[in-house]
Parts: sequence; C-alpha cells; structure tokens
Amino acid sequence: MSDGFRWTPAQQRAISLVGRSVVVGAAAGSGKTAVLAARAVELVTTGGVNSDGKAGRPCGVSQLLVATFTNAAANEMRQRIAARLGDAIAVAEPKQRQRLRSELDRLPAATIGTLSSIAGQLVRRHDAKVGVDPHFAVLPDEQAQTLRLDAAQAAIEDGLGEDEATAALLDELVDGDLPRLARLLVDVHGRVWSLPDPQQWQTETTAALAELVNADWSSSSLATLMTRVVRREKPDHPAHAATAPEPHAAAASEPNRE
Repeated sequence: MSDGFRWTPAQQRAISLVGRSVVVGAAAGSGKTAVLAARAVELVTTGGVNSDGKAGRPCGVSQLLVATFTNAAANEMRQRIAARLGDAIAVAEPKQRQRLRSELDRLPAATIGTLSSIAGQLVRRHDAKVGVDPHFAVLPDEQAQTLRLDAAQAAIEDGLGEDEATAALLDELVDGDLPRLARLLVDVHGRVWSLPDPQQWQTETTAALAELVNADWSSSSLATLMTRVVRREKPDHPAHAATAPEPHAAAASEPNRE
C-alpha cells in the first residue's frame, strides 16, 4: 500500500462494509484519514461487502461525497484517493484497469471539499429554488473572524449601557479591555456551538451559575461583583465594595433569568 498501513480487522471492516452507516472513532494519528481514503477507493474499485458477505456494486468517483473541515484536509484526501487508485490500476485486470483510469481522470471534479464549499455547490446548483444569487461567495475565514470580533465588541458596548455592575465586573476580569473580552466571547461562542446540544449546555450552565451565586462561596471583591451582575444589582459605594451581600436575604427578590 502506498501509505504503508497494515489494516486492523476493525479498520478493514470500516473500509469495506457497505449497506449501512459506518462511524469511525479513534485518537488523533491513528489512521482515520487513511481509512476514509481507502474506503472511498474500495467503493470505486470493488463496491465493498455488505453485512451478509455479499459483494456491493462499484460506484464512480462522481458518486462520492467526502466532506472535511479544512481545505488542506480536502486536498490531502484527494491526493490519498488518487494514490490508492493508482495502486489499484497497477494490479487490475485490463478491463478493470481501463475503467479505473477513467475514474482517476474524473477525480478532480469529484465532490471532495469542506462543508461550506459543498453547501455552496448545492446552493448554486439549486439557486432558483432557494432564492439565492448564484454568484455569492463564501466568506474567507480571516474576514469572517474579523466580522465576528467587531460584532461581539459592538454587542458588548451596547449591552453595557448604564449597567454599572457589569462594567465593574469587566474592569475586574479584563481590566476594561473590551477587544480582549470580544475575543473571549467569540472563542466561547465557537466552542459552545460545536457541542451536540448548545441549548442544553446554556441551560445547565445558567443553573449552575445561579446555584453558585446563591451560595456563600466567597467574600472576595470578584465574587461580590459577579453576584451583583447576575442579580442585576447596582454596585455599592466604593467604601462598601468589598462586602458581599447576604445571599439568602437577596434570593427572594431575585429576578427571573432567561
């Protein structure tokens, strides 16, 4: 094999099994990309084998859909598939060799790319149905990140308004550095929305924060500021800023949280 892999039984099953969904989970560097490339070639060359041991039907590269997270990964996947097809052509029978050469020639047009690029292809193909200008462009990652940061900072500035408690907390956490806070906000947003259920995470985290605020967990100035932000209280006079309010006394008047 061109990449030097010797497949384990589990890997071989992931490569050749057809007729059902296959999920491959393994640690980084364990060969997931190689397995996926080999599976693509298996589908084109032999069609794989179903769970009953019956041979599948070979497909063309135009029937493959291989989605990756980055352009670099997509390029690597295309190269791996091309290399494996080349290996298969070298040992194929004459009739099969001709077919596989044709498939290798079609590989540059195969649907192998990032999720956003594949989605873009679908939208352009059906632009009239979805009502989108087919000449749209996918925003580059760098420009998208800049817009996210600008939007986050604008939202923070708008949200502060006259909220003195939150402003005091930001001074404590990030020394009033709003661009830094915007970067943190964008990073957390990206992490949260990569979870299987972001809404559940938000609900559980909000509940945990409420429980934390209602506990006599610290009398530090930071704890005091966090408590007041969650309870929507105005900061005390600076002379009293280091004294935390009684958590149980304020609990009854605590406003509803979304």
